[in-house]
Amino acid sequence: MPLPEGLKSFAGAWPVHSVQAPGMVPLVFRATPGHPSTTLLFCMRAGVRYESPQHWGASHFLEHILMRGTDHYPTLFDVTRRIESLGGRISAYSTRDLTAFWVKLPPGQEQVALEVLTQVLFHPTLAPEFIQAERAIIRQERLRERHNPSAFVSQAIESLLLQPSPLSRHPIGEDDELARMTPEFIRSFLDQYYHRSNLVVAAAGALSEDLPTLVQEATGALPDGPPASDADFALESPLQGKSVVLHPSAQREQVFLGLGWSFPVSNRRELVTWRVVNTLLGVGYTSLLNQCLRENESLTYVCSTALNTYAETGLFKMHMALAERDLERVLERVQGILDDLAGDRVPADLFEEAAVRHAAGIVLRWEDSLEVARLLGQTFSREGEPFRLDRYLEEVEAVTREDAAGLVQRFLTPSRRRALLHSGSPRLEKLFPDAGVYPAG
Repeated sequence: MPLPEGLKSFAGAWPVHSVQAPGMVPLVFRATPGHPSTTLLFCMRAGVRYESPQHWGASHFLEHILMRGTDHYPTLFDVTRRIESLGGRISAYSTRDLTAFWVKLPPGQEQVALEVLTQVLFHPTLAPEFIQAERAIIRQERLRERHNPSAFVSQAIESLLLQPSPLSRHPIGEDDELARMTPEFIRSFLDQYYHRSNLVVAAAGALSEDLPTLVQEATGALPDGPPASDADFALESPLQGKSVVLHPSAQREQVFLGLGWSFPVSNRRELVTWRVVNTLLGVGYTSLLNQCLRENESLTYVCSTALNTYAETGLFKMHMALAERDLERVLERVQGILDDLAGDRVPADLFEEAAVRHAAGIVLRWEDSLEVARLLGQTFSREGEPFRLDRYLEEVEAVTREDAAGLVQRFLTPSRRRALLHSGSPRLEKLFPDAGVYPAG
């Protein structure tokens, strides 16, 4: 299906470059002269995907504690002031398989960004008083998620889909894991994972021509070590194999519903097809779910989908909030939409528009240097090669309705579906007598 020429013509401008050489940290970057900002991002392969049972939660804890103080910047105030005094921002985020630290600054400040990031990741003080304070903050983060039904359902259904893989563990861990976070424990984890073999540097925006030299100078003395390997053990859970799981809450009239499917992703064509399917079903006001459930029948206000991939495993999730009385009708409507997609009965124009919307969403990320750096760093860390926008748009153009129908027919089936219902309605136990009960919290 052809994409608008405007999208494709833009894709060839300002290409992505990568610098890879033995003994050097990989660098992937996209320079846009005249852009109002510059972003440097250090992307580390670290998360529950790689953590042993003893190290559970360490990657997420490091995301918090590393900016608390370094050899050159004794406190969080000092770290952030070095960046914010120049008009910039510094922060971090973590996923199940990555931890990333980034600095966004006005142009011409790459050297400052590199100096601060290397300090944060490789020269933290790990003061005991900072660790104790961060434990309390992380407990609040966990409580906030548990009291936000949308966030809780999204995380919980993903964990259920990933069982029994170590990836299914919540990145934060529990109180026992937080109690392990001592300076000595964290230092040993840093020594094991935070080295050049697990690091990718990504950059975007108004970059200096000598950026590769600056990165090499900043990272040349970093420690080396073996690449992170997947944690190799299985988790036991009484919920494994349960197609429906209930999580009791104080809300009796409303249900926060999460539906999810897991499936293998064997090649890039399938991956890109799944992304178009995700857009068609749940992204934007013209998505099929939004049109059916919200606009046409007013069954739900919240209605969205998400697609995540970890190695060769794909996860497709739906999330919606609805009146408890409408639950059966919503499940029926969702299955009807999937049946139409599997039977190749979705109108061709809607499918083609979904491909355009997905492609445009990627292109629009290109406007923000932080979003570009995130995309470049995450893609290279996970796939081992640079993201090429022009090639990606060609892959989107190659997606067909037949491809999508075949994947939905094989994998988004009732027998493969898992459902999580967050509600206090007493009727749910009667509707699903064999349901498991999610550990309350």
